[in-house]
Amino acid sequence: MKFNNGILKEIHHSNDKEFQFSSYSFNSLYDYAKVPNHLHEELEIIYFKNGKALYEIDFNKYLVEGESIIIIRKNMVHGVEPNRMAQGEGNIFIFNTSLMEGASFDFVSSKYINPIINEEAQIPKIISLKENPESFNYLKTILEEISYIWVEKKVAYELKIKNRVLEFFAHLYELNFIKINNVSEKEKQKQIKIERVFYYIHENYKKKIILEDTSKIL
Repeated sequence: MKFNNGILKEIHHSNDKEFQFSSYSFNSLYDYAKVPNHLHEELEIIYFKNGKALYEIDFNKYLVEGESIIIIRKNMVHGVEPNRMAQGEGNIFIFNTSLMEGASFDFVSSKYINPIINEEAQIPKIISLKENPESFNYLKTILEEISYIWVEKKVAYELKIKNRVLEFFAHLYELNFIKINNVSEKEKQKQIKIERVFYYIHENYKKKIILEDTSKIL
């Protein structure tokens, strides 16, 4: 993955016909480089196997130490702060939320999946082994299976990955880690404004951008 010095809107899957899922491993946490704040329309799950790093998610900082699972919803601003002491290895899973969708008017999708896709659900950003050992190990096993299936890519691997992804979120529901709430109109408008500014910077980062430019967008 390549980053420039500006804020990015990343595009991972541009072809609507392709399987909207990607996975890759990392070590040394991008050679200690800063991963600048960026966003993308896909949902991202990071299995942080070991190490230590300072993540910035939705403009809040989280010190991640040891085995952890990081969940970043679509269009959520996130990045990694530079730190020479930071080290880490693990796997990243990025997929379009349409991967979880069922048929139209499907009751299960309406009850459990749509709140995630429509950003009407509260999802924990960090789940650590230290704080939730039993739950963490179950979720980790699912992610390890997904990683193995992705590498092997045997017949019907896409169906198997979709099944594991749904199982991952079903377990979050079972643990009451996901809470459905009515997002206020004020919060929705706030998120829309943030996205507009980031998209503008992404499209115009080669030009000189001044505060007044972004103020006009708001």
